[in-house]
Amino acid sequence: MFPKEIKAERELLEGGRFAFNLRHDTLGELGRIVLQPAQLGGSHVSYEVIDLPDGRFNQRKAMMDSLAKTVTAAFEKARR
Repeated sequence: MFPKEIKAERELLEGGRFAFNLRHDTLGELGRIVLQPAQLGGSHVSYEVIDLPDGRFNQRKAMMDSLAKTVTAAFEKARR
């Protein structure tokens, strides 16, 4: 689902939620995408961007926004 330069580690969270902890080959730690069950079926997708003191927050945020859209599209496609 993710591009080859993205490494994802899946983490089970409480309440039936799970997260993809994401790392980029050149940007380093990106943050995580969190999926949680939604009422009436489906899932709620949110993401958190890590803010490191390297001045690359906006690059990480743009990457995470794109990756969250990819995850959302994959879930929507799977529901059909």
